[in-house]
Amino acid sequence: MSGHSKWSNIKNRKGAQDKKRSAVFTKVSKNILTAIRTGVGLKAAIDKAREVNMPNENVERLIAKFEERKASLVLVTLEGYGPFGIPIIIQLETDNKNRVLGEIKLIFRNYDGNLGGVNSAMFQFERAGEMLIPNNPIVLNSEDEVVKIMDMIEELEENDDVINVFAGFDYKKV
Repeated sequence: MSGHSKWSNIKNRKGAQDKKRSAVFTKVSKNILTAIRTGVGLKAAIDKAREVNMPNENVERLIAKFEERKASLVLVTLEGYGPFGIPIIIQLETDNKNRVLGEIKLIFRNYDGNLGGVNSAMFQFERAGEMLIPNNPIVLNSEDEVVKIMDMIEELEENDDVINVFAGFDYKKV
């Protein structure tokens, strides 16, 4: 029975399970780091980590890693325009500004957008408490446009240094 290896089947199945588990751990880890950074919701984030069976060593390692990096972290706000001229504000906390700037520029380039200078997009937002509100949102007319900008925002949020992403768009179904 050539091509029917029990080990091969187990290896492929385990690989797929490990990939899913890794994605869940990454998301939970980001929530824990955000909770440590903001000082809000740490217990809930750790409870969520326990819920998905994340080992305690991983949580402790995250906290220790953050404590080591904390002294060298810099808060950075980047502004730019995504596809369809949508203004985007990105808040980052990083220990290597040049590295993260390159990563963010690449994401903007991949989605036909570009980073701007200081106040190139910020003037279109208004700070209300802890949130930035789009004053004159760009109206998107198709679901394809919404999907493209949401994909870009999701890719930006996957970066470990990104804290918040704000985009000024609205969708009117025609």
